[in-house]
Amino acid sequence: MKVNSSKAFWATITGIASGIAIGVLFAPDKGTRTRQKISQKSDDYLNDIKKELSDIRTDLNRKMDKTKKEMQELGKKGRAKAGEMKEEVKNTAQEVKKDAQETKKDVKEKASQATSSSSKSS
Repeated sequence: MKVNSSKAFWATITGIASGIAIGVLFAPDKGTRTRQKISQKSDDYLNDIKKELSDIRTDLNRKMDKTKKEMQELGKKGRAKAGEMKEEVKNTAQEVKKDAQETKKDVKEKASQATSSSSKSS
C-alpha cells in the first residue's frame, strides 16, 4: 500500500494543529497569570500568619497584664501581712518587756524579803 505523501503531510499538520489547540484549551493559565496566583496565595498565607501572630501577641499581652495585676495585688497583700506581723512582733516584745520588768520587781521584792528575814533571824 502506497501512502500519498501529500495526505501524510496534511495529516501531520492537522495532528500538530489539533494538539496545539487541545493543549491551549486544557493548559493551565499563562505563566504570568500562574505567577500572579502564586503571589496572591503567598500574600494570603502571609496575611493569615500575621493575623495569627497578632492574635497570639494580643493574647500574651492580655495574660501579661492579668499576671502583672495579680502580682501587684499579691505585693499589696504581702506588704499588709508584713505590717500586721511587724505590729504583732512589736506587741509581743512589749509584753515580754513588761513581764520581764514584773519578774525583776518580784525577784527584788523576794530578795529584799529574804534579806530582811535573814537579818531578823541573826
